[in-house]
Amino acid sequence: MIHFTYKGRLTGPEPRFDILRDVMFSATKVYNGLVWNLREEYEQNSKVSYSASHLNEIARSLSRHKELYSDVVDTTRMEVGWSFQSFFVKGKNDPSSGLPSQVMPFSPTI
Repeated sequence: MIHFTYKGRLTGPEPRFDILRDVMFSATKVYNGLVWNLREEYEQNSKVSYSASHLNEIARSLSRHKELYSDVVDTTRMEVGWSFQSFFVKGKNDPSSGLPSQVMPFSPTI
């Protein structure tokens, strides 16, 4: 798997960075929660549903879902769905491909 790292410098007032940190933290929590639940489901049943409605159910079951930005939840849910869809398409041709994995908690230093 190829990983890219982009470095950049952001400038602006501090309140904008607080919002950005909060949004990135939310996205990480949603992504990890969805991936963890789907991996558990796959390990138990050898199959998984990554439909939007199923991912919404999982997102609503996350402990802090009411504190999360709805746009972040929607976008992250779509990304997780695409990741799992890609895994199953690739898995047909490459049995060594692995399930999408969780990401490290985001701790920006801006």
